[in-house]
Amino acid sequence: TSFPCMLRKTLFSRLWFKPDKILFTPKVFIKMDFHCPLSNSSPESSVLTDVFTRLLMDYLNDYGVYQ
Repeated sequence: TSFPCMLRKTLFSRLWFKPDKILFTPKVFIKMDFHCPLSNSSPESSVLTDVFTRLLMDYLNDYGVYQ
């Protein structure tokens, strides 16, 4: 198996590429990591952060389904 190679690296992100040599189909795997120190500063902000992340995951999963 080949290892992924880094195509781009910035202060806030990294972009990796690994070709599919078996099926030759385009695939995407996205992993996001958000760091916000104020997201747990109060109970209200914790709840709002949780609601935001759940809505964002639900929205992004709509694009993940093959149509």
